[in-house]
Amino acid sequence: FGYNCGYAVNPARDLGPRIFTAMAGWGKEPF
Repeated sequence: FGYNCGYAVNPARDLGPRIFTAMAGWGKEPF
């Protein structure tokens, strides 16, 4: 399911943008 929707399952690809959005003011929403 994740492959079809483009969901990044690999933490190496997914963790960077999540940390960036968390620091940008989204708080815990990306997690």
